[in-house]
Order: sequence, then C-alpha cells, then structure tokens
Amino acid sequence: EDHTAIMACKKQVVHLFSFCPTRLEQIITFPSSWAFVVASSGVIADKTGTKLHDYNRAALLGRKACEVAAAALSIPQPTTLAACVRGAGEDPLGRIKTILSETAEGDLGTGGGTYGPGDLVRRFEQFYHESEIIIPGAAAAMAAEDGARLGALVAESQRWSDEGLKNIVEETRWLPAEATKLGSIAASAFGAGFGGSVWAIVNHSDAIQFRDAWRDAYTSSFPQWLTTCEFFIMKPGDAVSEL
Repeated sequence: EDHTAIMACKKQVVHLFSFCPTRLEQIITFPSSWAFVVASSGVIADKTGTKLHDYNRAALLGRKACEVAAAALSIPQPTTLAACVRGAGEDPLGRIKTILSETAEGDLGTGGGTYGPGDLVRRFEQFYHESEIIIPGAAAAMAAEDGARLGALVAESQRWSDEGLKNIVEETRWLPAEATKLGSIAASAFGAGFGGSVWAIVNHSDAIQFRDAWRDAYTSSFPQWLTTCEFFIMKPGDAVSEL
C-alpha cells in the first residue's frame, strides 16, 4: 500500500485504491481550502524489536480470521477478507462474526501467541468497519467537502485502530485528541502503528497557527520528544520521480 501511494500519487488529489490485486477505485480532488498538518511523534515503531510480537499478532489474527471464514463459506484459498465479505451474502458482518465466534481457541504461530474467538471477531470487525464503511464514507465526505462527516468517520477509524488493531501508543492516541480540541477537521494516526505519526486536516488559512499550537501542546505534554518530533504542513503531492 505504501509503495502504491509513493508511485501513483498526484498533486492535489487523493486516490482510493483496493488491493489484491491493486486497483484504482476513485480519485478525489483534495479541497483547496484544506491542508494536512503532519505530526511525527518521535516515537520509533520498533517492529523488529520490542513490538515484534504485537505487530505480528495484528497481521496473523487477520490471516486466521480469513482462513476460518473462507473455509466456512467454501471460498477457495488463498483469499482475502474482502473476498470473504463479498461471498457472505446480505449480512456479511453478522454472518462472519457468527462463524468466527464459534471458532475454537488456537495458536497463531510465528510469534503471534494464542487466540480465542473474541480475538478473531474483534480483528474482523476492525477490518470490516475500516474497509467497508469508513474508507468509502470518508472518500465521499472529502469529495463533498463535508468536514463534519469526515471528522466523525476518521475518529471512528482511530477508535477501531486502538481497540481492534491495538497498534496505538500513548502519543498517537493523544495527538488526534488534541488536534480535535484545537479545531481540526479530522485527525488520525496512520501507518503500521506502535509509534510513528499522526495527520490532521485543517483549514489552510489556520494551518500555521494550528501547527504551532499542536506542537507546543505536544512537547509540553511529552517533553522527552522535544528534539525528535516534527510538525509540518503539506498538501497531496506528485509521485516519486527521477531527478
């Protein structure tokens, strides 16, 4: 997904892609009156060290949920959770949750630890809400320049990341909440989690004031990241190119 964005992005637009296979679904003009403010928290996502177990577990729970759902729905493997949703009939959320809730406990292997049916249900719910509800809804809200709707959907995405993926740390939980207090249109952590960065969308005319206030509040609350955090303003730009 990161590679697709790096290679395919274009100035002043937001692309909606689906994956497996990679497919462009929609191109949305980013509102000219909005801007992104990005906060790099200074927290390094140690995915090959202390966070290796948690990182693997989030991925492996998704894979196991897919395997269980596909077997029950008679969908040939290998496949994806998206394919399971498409093959689950009129109520895919309810049907797949029922399938997963009846699964026996097991071991994920590869350092992922053990799991129970509740773990699989929660992981699937996060996937379903993010992919089937939040992303399409956020794209429509951005296209309509409906900041209130976009903000509500992005806040829901942040909540599911925290409760479903469990890849949010204290700093990347605090930053979106503080951005909302400061008047952002929408704000969320992004990337693989366990550290990293947060974006906020604000009115372009307020971007500098917002960035400075956000940074000052963050470094006051988390002074240990004073010298390593970074806050900057941006708009969607062109893809990587040869110089």
